[in-house]
Amino acid sequence: MEWTTRFYHKEPLILRSLGHSHPTSSVCGRKIESSESSAMETSLILIRSPKSSLDWASYVDSRRSTYNDRSMTSIELTPVATVINGEHDLARVDWSRQRSKIQLNEGLDDRLLGLEDYSHIIVIAWLDRTPEELRDRPRAYPAGDDRLPLQGALALRGGARPNPLAVTVCRLVAIEAGSVTVEGLDLIEGTPVLDLKPYIAFYDARPDATLPRWAEG
Repeated sequence: MEWTTRFYHKEPLILRSLGHSHPTSSVCGRKIESSESSAMETSLILIRSPKSSLDWASYVDSRRSTYNDRSMTSIELTPVATVINGEHDLARVDWSRQRSKIQLNEGLDDRLLGLEDYSHIIVIAWLDRTPEELRDRPRAYPAGDDRLPLQGALALRGGARPNPLAVTVCRLVAIEAGSVTVEGLDLIEGTPVLDLKPYIAFYDARPDATLPRWAEG
């Protein structure tokens, strides 16, 4: 089987203890043996894909086995921006009129090229003030209302989850040097932002999506 190989160097993202091996791998043109590859701690992410679609089934099977065997102990992410809006009330309910500035880290201005052509963006952030005990909570009532069915943490939208990520669709108001102003972002002052993406209704909106009856309002 022939393989195409590409490398991406991602300084903010470090994968630790990959725990998987390949007969040989090539890093920056240098071959490394499987024993060395297994021990490596690196920010190089190796992507392999079969050239022939006929090989896809065997490729998927081999990769599934690799992923199941590896032991990933942690992932480190570096925020790309910070929320600035003067809001500190974690209990606030209505954020629809709230304007926030997303201040990018130094040197990331050129990453915004083309974003101004979209009306809405997706903001992915880390809820860094979520208490540890809430991150460990396996189940809860939606909005704390015990009249509603008990739900698992991954079936809820709040920050009380193992990895407290926030994903919010906001209206894009303006882009200036090193900052993005949005409306409707439900994050308080100082929240670290991990990523920004354009909202594309064709891909992101699902009119046929359904909800459990209790969530229909």
